[in-house]
Amino acid sequence: MLHHVRVLFRRLSSHTRTEWVRDFSATNLRVSVISSGGLGTPKSIVVKVKIQDRKDKHSIDDVHKDDHQYKRHIWKSYLFNCGEGTKRMYATNKFTKNAIEDIFITVTNWENLGGLKGLFTERPKYEVVEGGIFRKELKLYGPESMLDRFYVGRAPVYSLVNATMDMFHEDDYVQIKFVPFFPDLSEEDLEQFPVDVRNETKNWRIEGIQPKVKRKMSSIVYILKAREENNTLPTIMVLECPDKRYLESLLASEDLKKYQSVHGTHVFHLSPVSVVQDPRYKTFIDRFHSSTEHIHVDETQGQPSQNSVRYIQSVLNELDDNIFPVLPSSANLLQNMTYDKVLRYKKNKKKLLSTRCGQTIEFEDHSVRLDHTLRPIDVSLRRGIQKLKEADEKYLGSVKEFVQKQNRNKVEYPVILFLGTGATLPTTLRNVTGIYLETDPHTAILLDCGEGTFMQMCLHFGGETNEKLRKIKCIFISHLHADHIVGLASILKQRHLAFKEIGVPVEAVDIIGEDDISALTYTLAYFVPNILKETVLHKSRNFRPIGYLSKIHEKLNLTEFRTVKALHNYGRAHSVSIKHQSGWHLVFSGDTMPSDSLINLGLNCDLLIHEATYSSRDVHLAKLTNHSTVAGAVEASKQMKAKNTILTHFKSQALLQEKRLILSQISITIAMDHMKVRLSDLDYTPLFNPFFLELSNYMLKR
Repeated sequence: MLHHVRVLFRRLSSHTRTEWVRDFSATNLRVSVISSGGLGTPKSIVVKVKIQDRKDKHSIDDVHKDDHQYKRHIWKSYLFNCGEGTKRMYATNKFTKNAIEDIFITVTNWENLGGLKGLFTERPKYEVVEGGIFRKELKLYGPESMLDRFYVGRAPVYSLVNATMDMFHEDDYVQIKFVPFFPDLSEEDLEQFPVDVRNETKNWRIEGIQPKVKRKMSSIVYILKAREENNTLPTIMVLECPDKRYLESLLASEDLKKYQSVHGTHVFHLSPVSVVQDPRYKTFIDRFHSSTEHIHVDETQGQPSQNSVRYIQSVLNELDDNIFPVLPSSANLLQNMTYDKVLRYKKNKKKLLSTRCGQTIEFEDHSVRLDHTLRPIDVSLRRGIQKLKEADEKYLGSVKEFVQKQNRNKVEYPVILFLGTGATLPTTLRNVTGIYLETDPHTAILLDCGEGTFMQMCLHFGGETNEKLRKIKCIFISHLHADHIVGLASILKQRHLAFKEIGVPVEAVDIIGEDDISALTYTLAYFVPNILKETVLHKSRNFRPIGYLSKIHEKLNLTEFRTVKALHNYGRAHSVSIKHQSGWHLVFSGDTMPSDSLINLGLNCDLLIHEATYSSRDVHLAKLTNHSTVAGAVEASKQMKAKNTILTHFKSQALLQEKRLILSQISITIAMDHMKVRLSDLDYTPLFNPFFLELSNYMLKR
């Protein structure tokens, strides 16, 4: 029997936790699509069971006030798949954070696991409810040893359940059964794994032996039934067939055939369109009972969850259409603000109904209705932004007039694109750290790679994303915190596919990072094919000596790529100075407290990109977490004699609390996601700061 650990909440009080939540008189069921897999986003859904709470105002999970009955409810949530970007998608929906305790993984791949680290960043360790304090546990269910190679780092306490061998989960609210099916593996499939994984599967062809790697690659079908008195709620099945290698096993599964005859099942298909369109998959669907509803979470339906970002960008585009280019496919956004109902809920036996992110199917007794969970770009947002523009109409008019007089015809490098400017956690407006630095028409350097960086590239570049990925010759990782590193796997995997798309060998990318970057890369090798062949690892400390030259300098046309130790992450972090043969000098601080070494490194630089996480009011937090304040970043800029400075990696509250200081500086610019600047632009980008601050204030309140 394989290792099986199930640790529920560790009760730190003698009181019984469930005595005030067991009331099933108003139970219903919701299935919400958090994200549907388009444009670099994950594909995941959350199933929520609602239980009426009449005895207490607090809840163990998500508390919702019914608009009609004014009663409070408890929602018990079950998340199916947690790919990279899930945290931001979850925040974009109308869900309370930290509500998830049970996560069910269908297939062990980065697309389903990459968001675990980010989703539980800053997740509270304890929960206070009436009767005591309880330890919060994250419970993960999925294929065998799914986290053997996953870089968890300082994850919260979690327990693992091997869904391949342990065939069900049961609690007070639901029963979930697990049915695995397996891929047909070829020798070519095994070549993508590191040597040690291949060696342990050398006898995989022997009849009757199911190799460990095959069990790890299993796909788990989850069959969920709510435990309610009247038994009127449907059975929910969550199924992902990741590629066509799994189809034969899916069709042959005797365990699944038992559930295909069940009346009134709702099957949520997470399989990609290419698999769903295969005739064998359609044969599988035809085997279900005639009352079964098949609902496809369709990655081709688009991502309305990104519409808020598109709308804000369209507003900023009015200020400067070069620095804030209109994001692809958003030109007609203002004319298409309402969400059409992609899912037409009706009995349909011939084809799958489609749904996309932000849509919820709610079951209550025998009734079904479609709802939306996204925070919409509604009338209040448009009116709010309009009021901001009207309040500063004269000022903004003068800024626009000044910008229009600028000569933009000359091609100029570097081009600095901010893919993420937030601190630690993503928000609706800001992703975590990532900077795409184009040094010439054929070369780009990625400065840090937080979770969702690839999603941001897709959102910004659209159809040009693969071309931009092929340009990346070097990735600098300042340190190995989740908001700076989690996006690396997706970038490397998609970069591989970008070269494969044009039929040329993949050009190895240089990755510069801390000593542990090697261990991380070997960890990611399980998820990213050929990563070890397509990366060249370098240690940041090797780039500290003055005058140090390497092949990277020649490859990137640099005269200097020099690092200094940053005062962050117990000394395991670096800042970097980049000098180009054409003469420009750029400095990136990464995360750091004020540092004399950094100041000396960047003397008289053309551009300093400096983190500004906290305001002066929270200087104690800055010291505790080894970050800079806004005032500290401004002071570093002055001592460095930097010609221009851009503030990034900040909390919106910090900027607002330092509003007077920021507006008093003539060479300080606030970074915004999807802001693309050249050095000559920085002469006037500080003019945008007043509007950026008011916009941040409005979005924060909203």
